[in-house]
Amino acid sequence: MDWLTQVLQDWFPWLKQKQIPEINPLPDLPDDLMLEIFTRLPATQVLNCQKVCRAWLRLSSTQDFAKQHLLRAIPILFAHYTFPLNLASQFKLNFFFLDRNATEMDQVCPNFPMQRMSMSHLVLVGSCNGLLVFTALPRDNSQDPSIIYVCNPTTQEVIVMSKPLVDGYCCGIYFHSSTKEYRILYVTHGNEYLILTVGKTGQRSVGTFACSPSKAFLPITFNKNLHWMVMLKEEEVDTPSSCAKFIMVYNVETEEFNILPHPEAQQTLICSKIVHENMKLIEMDGGLSFWWSFRDGFLHGWVLIDYDRWDWTRTFMINIDSIAEQYPCEAENPMMPPYDIKLVNIKNNQLLLVWSERGVFRYDLETGIIQKIKLPRINKFNHKKELLSLTSYTESFISLNT
Repeated sequence: MDWLTQVLQDWFPWLKQKQIPEINPLPDLPDDLMLEIFTRLPATQVLNCQKVCRAWLRLSSTQDFAKQHLLRAIPILFAHYTFPLNLASQFKLNFFFLDRNATEMDQVCPNFPMQRMSMSHLVLVGSCNGLLVFTALPRDNSQDPSIIYVCNPTTQEVIVMSKPLVDGYCCGIYFHSSTKEYRILYVTHGNEYLILTVGKTGQRSVGTFACSPSKAFLPITFNKNLHWMVMLKEEEVDTPSSCAKFIMVYNVETEEFNILPHPEAQQTLICSKIVHENMKLIEMDGGLSFWWSFRDGFLHGWVLIDYDRWDWTRTFMINIDSIAEQYPCEAENPMMPPYDIKLVNIKNNQLLLVWSERGVFRYDLETGIIQKIKLPRINKFNHKKELLSLTSYTESFISLNT
């Protein structure tokens, strides 16, 4: 039995009862049924189906198919390594996909143009519906820092856009449902926000806002809004406003900004700069959760239970010291603090995290069981969390050329 027949029979058990001739491994199925099948397959399997015959290529190459496939696509993880500049020139940029359980890691097609570039060239600044946005590091003289790359690894399409002439940085990409456009949000050093439309030239200002997003974390899209942790100004550090103005929100439809406190901001003492640096807002099974790790030996987690009221409840407390004993530091000469942990996301109550000098782990929030995940090449760099970028990602056939 070939792989395609197996896939079809997995999705449609009734096909197992059919006597399928060897010379024709698939029954003749109407186009609408084939579309129903294709929209449920992972993108890599759809690409294999497109190679079978022209009819299948035609069925799975329309804009309507791309939209339907996106609606049914199961989120996975996008991974790439971001080595220090003194090492990055020795390596090419490699992209990987991890399945939803982070158990299998496959490299994106080696012929994808962006994978021929040096590691030092690009940093990921946003992801939306299968589209990824990269910009060059400002200190990287080998690449033009005024360039924005937008790509779809599935379709292997890449377009190049120019940054606005005014200094600033890209802080996210989103889909605007009214105009059916993909837009990039750009903030200047004067806190003016500009909109760049993917595939078009020029920009449009949506005004200024008192805060700017942190560059350390990608935005999270939830409830049609983009969410970031705020980049605190020097004069706001160790003041009440640093807690009350910690999470920044942008409504992608109304183009309005808002600023909100982190959980328990009014119930605790003023958080210091180092405490804020150990906080993280992450996606949790289609919602939002907030985490904090510090020197008490625990990882504390809150879950957002009412978005309109911005009501959080403290739900989780993970004993980091206990896990550290189970998985000791692997570096010969430890350089990172013991609680240097990057949280990625939560899927099916599984918390995915990158723990510097220890590894990549999946922690079950219900059972408390933690499992180490083996990823290729990461051991060579002591599991430093800054070197591995893991991002929630949905494979799609959204075209950059339409």
